[in-house]
Amino acid sequence: MDRFHVTKKLSAAIDKIRVGEARVLQAQGKQPVLKNSRWLLLQWREHLSELQVPRWQELLQLNLDTVRAYLLKEEFRQFFDARSPTQANQLLKRWRRRAYRTKLQPPAQISRMLANHRPLILNWFRTGRCHSPGAAEGLNLKATLALRHAFGFRTCDACQLALCHTLAHLPQPPIAHEFCG
Repeated sequence: MDRFHVTKKLSAAIDKIRVGEARVLQAQGKQPVLKNSRWLLLQWREHLSELQVPRWQELLQLNLDTVRAYLLKEEFRQFFDARSPTQANQLLKRWRRRAYRTKLQPPAQISRMLANHRPLILNWFRTGRCHSPGAAEGLNLKATLALRHAFGFRTCDACQLALCHTLAHLPQPPIAHEFCG
């Protein structure tokens, strides 16, 4: 549970709300204000072009569920700027309360997910905010590829051996099968 994956979940929630709300507005025959607004709501404010800013400001003036979800996402950015695990925990609790108060289903689901993974998320603050999950994701990819290459081996021991040799770059044992890696 890192910044990238949490932000990805929040962005998916905004998009889900936006799509549903756009359909409702279209069915009611109202002006399609959410049309072509996806990237305005998924990008950070700092990354908007000068041409996009007026449209973005116009969207923020509307009382839509999509805008409320967007503001929740922007508020969550403060969480990763916390200085300590204690402060991060307080910000997380406050954000979760606000997500429930909106009565929007996708943010409430993310709030529950964050509550379930709270210790994992707060670990990033305990380690001094210096560790990236990139190394772990790289190892997971290598392990997945090694298991694909080991497909067809009849025993778990053979798969385990393939993993050990692929991940640790050990010399191959003198057996009938070769490990591709």
